[in-house]
Amino acid sequence: NAQAGDVVEIFIGPLPVRYRVKAIVEEAGPMGALLPVVMLPLDEAQKLLFMGGKVNNVLVSNLGDDQSGLVHTDAVSQRLRVLAMDPAAVERVVAILRRPAVRTVLDRRAGQAIARVADSVQGPPPLIAGLIRNAAGLDALAAQVETLPAELDKPDVSDELRGLLAENNVRDWLTGLDLAPQDATDLDRALRQLNEFDLLEPLSKSTIVSAAKVGGTIFTSVFSLFGLLSIVAAILLIFLIFVMLAAERRSEIGVARAIGMQRSHVIQMFVAEGVIYDLAAAAVGIVLGLAVSYAMIGFIGGLFNNVAGQLGVQTSI
Repeated sequence: NAQAGDVVEIFIGPLPVRYRVKAIVEEAGPMGALLPVVMLPLDEAQKLLFMGGKVNNVLVSNLGDDQSGLVHTDAVSQRLRVLAMDPAAVERVVAILRRPAVRTVLDRRAGQAIARVADSVQGPPPLIAGLIRNAAGLDALAAQVETLPAELDKPDVSDELRGLLAENNVRDWLTGLDLAPQDATDLDRALRQLNEFDLLEPLSKSTIVSAAKVGGTIFTSVFSLFGLLSIVAAILLIFLIFVMLAAERRSEIGVARAIGMQRSHVIQMFVAEGVIYDLAAAAVGIVLGLAVSYAMIGFIGGLFNNVAGQLGVQTSI
């Protein structure tokens, strides 16, 4: 509820520090939608947190607005992964991978990985196989593994080789090579020393938007399923009601037929009654549906607010 010009207290441990609010912004930073965020000048924040001359996180904003900037996320993330690596550590990893014993194992496993991806398309139908490969990243890994030996053959460390070593799936694949104990130890140690800083991709706007789309799809599918089941149940109920009406009014229908009423007239009579029942039920159902929808929205909104509040309390603690 703070407004521009108000004085607020920020607690660093048990000590309150008073600041004057300059402006209010909406959803500042990746966690701004869930948690309260305070924006300060860098030097003031470093003094407040007793981190003089230190920075623990850097947020990168792409060119464009809140939607058009998303198209640059993959390229920017790839570039940041390359910049995060220590050049000396990259040289050590490349030197280990160029050892004759390591290259022999690497070339053999690269061929096996490519063949394994090719065999995976021969089992299930192509559509299912494609979904499995995309979900597991098999196609991308196969292309990267296929390129790796050729890049290692070059005399220098190329930008393409740095890009390959920046990929986590390539690092995991290299760690899984069945190397000699000493080579495996050296490679594992060199890979763990590659990054000078970590790239927190789960906090990127693209990841958050993708998660929101998945969540929205799940909610939409659940409510659509409930609606479909309700429609099927209503159709079955209407059918049973008409069957019961026809059974209870069998004698009345027989008398009507005896005095000359045609079958089409009997059907029209039942249709007219059904229309009246349907209109009355629709009016009641619309009112009840709106009431239930309002209650569900309030419940789900309160649930999200409670979760966000608990996250905020845990973060502040």
